[in-house]
Amino acid sequence: MKDCLEYFRQTEKLGADNAWYCNVCKDHVEATKRIEIYKVPPVLILCFQRFKSHNIYFKDKLEDKIVFPMENLDLSQYVLNQTNGLGEQVTLNYDLYAVSNHYGSLAFGHYTAYGKNPETGVWYDYNDSSISQLSAMGAESEVVSNAAYVLYYIRKDFFPEKDINFESIVNKPSGACIATQLAELHMPDVSMAVEPEVLEQSPE
Repeated sequence: MKDCLEYFRQTEKLGADNAWYCNVCKDHVEATKRIEIYKVPPVLILCFQRFKSHNIYFKDKLEDKIVFPMENLDLSQYVLNQTNGLGEQVTLNYDLYAVSNHYGSLAFGHYTAYGKNPETGVWYDYNDSSISQLSAMGAESEVVSNAAYVLYYIRKDFFPEKDINFESIVNKPSGACIATQLAELHMPDVSMAVEPEVLEQSPE
């Protein structure tokens, strides 16, 4: 996970075929671009790039196993603004509470999910109509796998101001989930700061 976060914000050089327009010199110039995460919400959803397109004819699925923490994901070194809406400093430590998995290929695939009971801390495997409990000793080896596609984290010090209506979630059509309820609490989206920097050009 740490390697993925570092790769996401690494400096990228924009060459002549992808030049950046400079408002000062009024011309397209070679530059460097760096994406920074400005602020993160209390409920964080991370999606791995599992499907890659090489060209219009060739696409494949990436099966790499990415090791991610189930507890104490610390984002403090990757986020610029570490305050809440009141300007108070917050600790950016997150715990995992759900994972969406994808098995198969581009042509044929199957989705499952893992979810943690917030009261007991017990993890469950959701596979269509089948639900099974994971053992406490083997939960991490099951949840952290190369099938993990979307990760759902919640900040350790956060709890929704409104109660989550679990009954309405159960009664909603297939595909509705707790993430929908959390989104309705008007949480801010992840903001990113892009800082292009013009490369020094040697005089001709």
